[in-house]
Amino acid sequence: MADLQCDAALSDAVLQAARQAIPADWHRLINLPPTSERNRPLMPLLAGLLDATHTVAAAVADNAWDESYPIDKQVAGDLAKQALRVSDDIINATHCPDCRNWSLPSMTGKELV
Repeated sequence: MADLQCDAALSDAVLQAARQAIPADWHRLINLPPTSERNRPLMPLLAGLLDATHTVAAAVADNAWDESYPIDKQVAGDLAKQALRVSDDIINATHCPDCRNWSLPSMTGKELV
């Protein structure tokens, strides 16, 4: 599988660092249900990035209130839209067909009767 890359240089640097930060024994740190082979390395990365993103967003909100200095509304709106797109992509991943129950006919013709 090709490495994930972000178009923006800073985002790509964060993504590469996050990938390197995921330990080989990540399953001891987080409990995730089984997933496809290609998604196996991505799920702990996604979970870790989302958890870290939530922590950073909470810190930004806390700092804004502590300092009585709100962040720019346009930036806040853009970031919120981006978070909604992330949510949409995650939900979309639950709507694909489930091939785990697919099978081929036995070719005897009996199931066609």
